[in-house]
Amino acid sequence: MRRMLVPCFALIMGALMAHGASALTIYDIQYSTPPDYNSPYDGQTVTVTGGIVTKIFVGGSTKITIQDPTLGDAWAGIQVVFSDHGQAAGIVFGDQVDFYDVVVDEYRGNTQLLFSATSMHQINTSGHVVEPLLVTTADIAYPPNHDVTEKYEYMLLKLEDVTVGAMDLGKNEDNYELTNADGTCWGSDYANIDLPPGEIYYVAAGQYFECYVGYLEQYLRPDQGWDYYQILPRDAQDYECPPTATTTVSWGGIKALYR
Repeated sequence: MRRMLVPCFALIMGALMAHGASALTIYDIQYSTPPDYNSPYDGQTVTVTGGIVTKIFVGGSTKITIQDPTLGDAWAGIQVVFSDHGQAAGIVFGDQVDFYDVVVDEYRGNTQLLFSATSMHQINTSGHVVEPLLVTTADIAYPPNHDVTEKYEYMLLKLEDVTVGAMDLGKNEDNYELTNADGTCWGSDYANIDLPPGEIYYVAAGQYFECYVGYLEQYLRPDQGWDYYQILPRDAQDYECPPTATTTVSWGGIKALYR
């Protein structure tokens, strides 16, 4: 078992006792109600336990999506945003990580945990696999139905029997439709580490997938007229084509660290 303390556990527990903090689950932080679905802990400094890393996204900042499978099929995922890339060093896909002194924040419709210079994390165990939750296109539909979809934010989801429809949608014109008999939802490829450099899409209009997996993110900018959810595959393995088709897989074993 790999166990990492940043800093040592004694210091973490001392800090918690000093602040009177008690541990929360992802469900505690994510569960929210209409009309805005903001976390009841918005703006508060919290300690969060039980999250398993399902995706590491390195862009302008490092963002790690975590999910607690013990919480069931709703309000079980959240994203941690690091103020410095080095703060996430040592965390890999499949780790179970606890986070200390992180701030709950609402950003473009998403509840996030902000990891600052005073935050800490503890890696407890490794090698976990979070199975995606099977949903329908109606469950995460466009146009959005927040009462139905909000509970899946940052959870790992799976669609079956979907076809790519219209493309060049959304704020950055990199979204596309995923359609079947149940309805239409939106996807995007920007979080796919197998997306070729300089490319926007990993899929093509009319392409059919038996299974399509990704984590769910919201994009809410009412001042600009944007309000949609998008399912984001992590790599080539999240797109399952019919047996006659082939999908290129790259990066080898490195992908396992950054899905």
